[in-house]
Amino acid sequence: MKQFHFSILMIAMLLLFSACSSGVAPAHMMFKDDPAINVFNIKPDKGKAALVVARTYKNAATGELETFLDKKMIGNTKGKSYFVMYNVAPGIHYVIMRPQPQVSAGKRYTMSLKTKFLPDRVYYINEVQHLNTGSSGTPYVYPNSYSRTEAFVTPEELSTIFDNECKRVVYDTANPGDDMSDAEYRDAVNDYEQQVKEGLHKQDAGYNGVPAK
Repeated sequence: MKQFHFSILMIAMLLLFSACSSGVAPAHMMFKDDPAINVFNIKPDKGKAALVVARTYKNAATGELETFLDKKMIGNTKGKSYFVMYNVAPGIHYVIMRPQPQVSAGKRYTMSLKTKFLPDRVYYINEVQHLNTGSSGTPYVYPNSYSRTEAFVTPEELSTIFDNECKRVVYDTANPGDDMSDAEYRDAVNDYEQQVKEGLHKQDAGYNGVPAK
């Protein structure tokens, strides 16, 4: 009987741990309980562009992924989650993602995208755990055998893997994260531009998002 009670207690503790683990929002983010939002029907602020960043896989081993617009932190994803930025200023911007904790020796490993944001359009980024051609037809290949990548995608491409488990998070302005340092930003931009010279990221420049509905 005592062994039975002990087993029940252990199961209950495991269930509680699982529930707490899956319910923890990424650092500097809060869960947004808003089932009415349609990630494929986003309307940016007047004269601005909108950016949807979705992480459509769930793997605790890969930790969190900090996201920056140029040097400014705009969000963080963990597990299946997504966030929306409604007020991206028109112009050319780098979207830089930095795993946390660090996954490569020597320096903070970053992954970047670059495109021209146009007003009244919505831009979608999918963070995936494997090589993904997205709308480009050409997969990214990163050094250090690190296969997780990210890509600009269309809403239709995102819809094939976006499900109800992908929870919306919003940036906690009362607990903001640190922006990138000048040195980190310079390294990320230099790495990206070097990859462009090597023939990668061809799809970025031609990606124009979709018109806001």
